[in-house]
Amino acid sequence: MSAPSTLADACEAHFPGDYPAVYPYAVNYTGSGSLKAFYRCPCGREWVCWWDAGTVGWPASRSEAAA
Repeated sequence: MSAPSTLADACEAHFPGDYPAVYPYAVNYTGSGSLKAFYRCPCGREWVCWWDAGTVGWPASRSEAAA
């Protein structure tokens, strides 16, 4: 069993609920507690979202990850 990703997003090209959530294919820590997530929908559309690492429960540094 896996936990749902808090970084899931919806493709704006589709009516809400027509397609399942899209998960990032890459995530970069950009500093200052921010994550930059890259998405690609099965329809081919791509986009980027920025997330607050603490809010989504991701450790933002090695010292936080080790705690």
